[in-house]
Amino acid sequence: MEAAAAIFGVAAAGAVFTVVNWLSRPRQVEQILAVTGARVLLTTRAWEALQPRRLESATPIRYVEDLLGASDRDPVTRGAE
Repeated sequence: MEAAAAIFGVAAAGAVFTVVNWLSRPRQVEQILAVTGARVLLTTRAWEALQPRRLESATPIRYVEDLLGASDRDPVTRGAE
């Protein structure tokens, strides 16, 4: 459910998402972030806790848990009005 919400949120923001296998090791994730030019890594704290070390990347990490229930933003209407 969290992944679906994140994907739709990214698309609604007009951004592009790249799927990263949750079994990927930190060095693999760092490479993916570097190659794709990712501006943010959207993940869960549970995934981060499974990693043997913290990521060494300039890409900021945002957590899905922090975004769920965030009611300080109004929905944006897209398309013809």
